[in-house]
Amino acid sequence: MNRSGDLSTTLVSPGTNEEPPTCRLLYSEESQEIFLLNARFEVLDRAILLWPYASGTFADLTILSQTKVRFAFLGPGVWELELFDAPRLRLPFFSEPLGTYRPFGFSRRFRLRHRGQG
Repeated sequence: MNRSGDLSTTLVSPGTNEEPPTCRLLYSEESQEIFLLNARFEVLDRAILLWPYASGTFADLTILSQTKVRFAFLGPGVWELELFDAPRLRLPFFSEPLGTYRPFGFSRRFRLRHRGQG
């Protein structure tokens, strides 16, 4: 059975007077897509967690702070998503954990980290 879902949470961008961006997590058994949207639902940043021929279950969502969440997906360990208050430099192809895909670009609005077990 293919389970899929849509989880929305608001992470607050510190130091701004604007309406906070919304981080939207869309997941299925095969992948998880993460979108950072502004108040007009324009995509500010996005990433996809995917591993060929692997299936994952989204679980254990924990809000660590107003700018950081942790969750389990695709194998052992946990993922952490941290929202930045402004775009930060990103080196394409070298700045992301294995299994993370983003559109080509030199900036990002959130960081993903994978912390394996053991």
